[in-house]
Amino acid sequence: MQIITHNPYRILGIPVGATAREKERQARKLKQYLEAEQEPPQDDYSFPILGAINRTVESIAEAASKLNLDSDKMNAALFWFWKGNDITDEPAFEALKEDDINTSANIWTKLTETGEVTKQNASAFQNLSTLCLSDVSDTSKLKQGICLKLKFLESDFAMDFKETAADITLKTTKKELQFAFLTAIYAELEKTNKDAFALLLKIIDPIEFRAKQDFVKEIIQKPINAIQSRINATTEKLKNDEKDPIKLGNTLYKETAADIAQLRYARKANRMAFTSISDRLANIILDCAIFYVNYWQSRDDAPENYNNNALNLAKKAQSLAAGTVTKQRYKENIEIISQNHIYGMYIIVNVLKTIKDAYMNLAWNQHLDMSDVKRMIRQDITDERIVKLAVSGNDDAIDEFYGLLQYLIFNCNFSSNTTSLLSKIKQTFYHALPQNSKLKKEINKELEQKKLRKKEKQEQRIIKTCIWSICIASIVTSFWVFARGIDNLIAFIAIFGVAITLSSASNHKLLKKIKPKTWIVTTCIIVGALASVCVICHMIKQNKEWQLYISAIETNSEIACNEYLKTYTNKGKYQDKILEKLEDITWEEALKSGKYDDYLEKYPYGKYITELDDIIWEKTKETNKKEKYDDYLKKFPNGKHRYLAELFFWNTDSKAWNEARKQNTSVAYKKYLKLYPNGNHVKQAEKLLIDMEVDEIVKGKTYWAPSPMKTDYEYSNYSTVYTYNATPYMLTLLYSGTESKKFKIPSNQKKSISLKNGKYRIVVSIYDNDNDYYYITTKTLLGGEYEHNLQLQ
Repeated sequence: MQIITHNPYRILGIPVGATAREKERQARKLKQYLEAEQEPPQDDYSFPILGAINRTVESIAEAASKLNLDSDKMNAALFWFWKGNDITDEPAFEALKEDDINTSANIWTKLTETGEVTKQNASAFQNLSTLCLSDVSDTSKLKQGICLKLKFLESDFAMDFKETAADITLKTTKKELQFAFLTAIYAELEKTNKDAFALLLKIIDPIEFRAKQDFVKEIIQKPINAIQSRINATTEKLKNDEKDPIKLGNTLYKETAADIAQLRYARKANRMAFTSISDRLANIILDCAIFYVNYWQSRDDAPENYNNNALNLAKKAQSLAAGTVTKQRYKENIEIISQNHIYGMYIIVNVLKTIKDAYMNLAWNQHLDMSDVKRMIRQDITDERIVKLAVSGNDDAIDEFYGLLQYLIFNCNFSSNTTSLLSKIKQTFYHALPQNSKLKKEINKELEQKKLRKKEKQEQRIIKTCIWSICIASIVTSFWVFARGIDNLIAFIAIFGVAITLSSASNHKLLKKIKPKTWIVTTCIIVGALASVCVICHMIKQNKEWQLYISAIETNSEIACNEYLKTYTNKGKYQDKILEKLEDITWEEALKSGKYDDYLEKYPYGKYITELDDIIWEKTKETNKKEKYDDYLKKFPNGKHRYLAELFFWNTDSKAWNEARKQNTSVAYKKYLKLYPNGNHVKQAEKLLIDMEVDEIVKGKTYWAPSPMKTDYEYSNYSTVYTYNATPYMLTLLYSGTESKKFKIPSNQKKSISLKNGKYRIVVSIYDNDNDYYYITTKTLLGGEYEHNLQLQ
């Protein structure tokens, strides 16, 4: 993935979180090497194992400039390695520098096995994800990398990562980081994978994270916009009296096929969006068929098969119809097309019938496409047709139309826009009805009765609102007083007020006698009085809390502080200051007694922890004993003197070897060899490194290699193996057994090696096209000479 292999952090060879000074120093160092026409050293964080890196003076300057802006720095950091935990990440980075990607992956995999992101393993999620995403050709690694990264960005430690990578002034959220990550991934996948849309949706579908809905909506919007653009263009051509609507509809169907296929795959994520755009497309294609029929049916020169052409196009529209209304419209229009006639004057009644039937036939989990409903209403129910029907004198059609309007407005759960549109049609119809018509008289009578009922309900609503306002204010005051521990007499008065209010509310005759204005004035007076009671109680409570707080501060007493916390649990105004005072008291007692364990246990991240780190370190240096250094490392695993403490175990050859054996890792043995290249245990360390490398290779995917063939049966304690490289590649051989050796043989060359007799595992390694291939075999050497001819497939 280029966003990793060409990452600005990689080009400069620095990890996420490197300071501005470190960045400038590294850029200057690389430029000096390049200007001197020398190859820069490979000991930085560029990790050549991730692929070739071509550095130039210009590319280094460009990378440095990209890491100046916080937004660019953050986008680059999402796809690079973060040293968030020195203890675990440093060995993994050292292994990557040694081209040992398996060791790094194993370290981070063990830390992320629990699936829970913590402060200690947060960087492992970030780094293992980046390692997996470096090769998107492997779908399983791509899926693992995306899952790990999203889990990390959903955790509470994503903001710690943000503050490490960018300046604290950068304002961003977890949702924005997730969106930026997925957008970059999608852009990378689109370059190499034609099915990137489906692949990414399949990966993120089972994962829950904040930006999921917005991201899916974003990538789905692209094909929707493309389809809508073509629909608009087709609509414009139809408005301009397009002479060949059949060709226009077929072209639209063909050009939108790929986008509809994508949306059909993604309809699980956003079924409403798919249904809406698919219905719009179906309707415009159906319109093309209808326009075609309307154009030719009244002409003498009409083609013989024009009706069949329209039917074929209408069937394509049917294949796209997803909503109930659109499917119903297709059924009605297919009959019209097949019978060669258009709608009559009373089509407006049929349109309302269609919408009502579609609504009543919906399943419990289905919804009407409201854009389709509004389009049908605006297109077919015109003012001219409404007026014609109103003055037609056909009472049955008029009553049916008005009844359908009433049903759709009051019984269907339509949006406010659709309901408003139907109400406007109702008003137009009402004003068009003759004054002496039976329906208009009935409507006028209903309107008068409705006004009277509305006025009565408004008066009742005002009175009930006043009653319940008094009730709620009384109840709130009662709880407030009880919570503050004030005299229960006041609370009793408040509750008594509630009882009186409820009793008056239950007397319906009293409600009718008292005017709404009187109720409003009474309510304001009662609520104001109750609010005054709350204010007085609050002032009494504040005074008591202040006195208890001042007593705790002035006496400098742990008992007084605990008394305050006990009295005002989780709601004290001075709780934070009391907790800070308690920490100060504990620290002072620790300084006096010289016993710091109590403070360390209570405040492992306290404000005096740095000072305590220095004190314990000084005492540790004074004793200079192993158990004291162990004790320091247990108490301060991330302490500022941790590296000096660890050096105690590596400051002599024997200590370093014992520590390396204790850790028993390739990183530890490499560290020993680096510190003591001429040490007493160099051969043992080199042997163990080779043995461990062979063990790791054997666990993975390998192929069988030919075994050495004995050519001389002379008895000896040593065996000589003559190895011939018959391949076009540079071969690396590892012998693991009584002795362990590692050596390389160029292509078409021969090399001999002497080994003690015994059983050996032999590994042949080939590096080709950024991939390692391993061939293994075993052989027991019994003395004499052996021929090992390597002709590998």
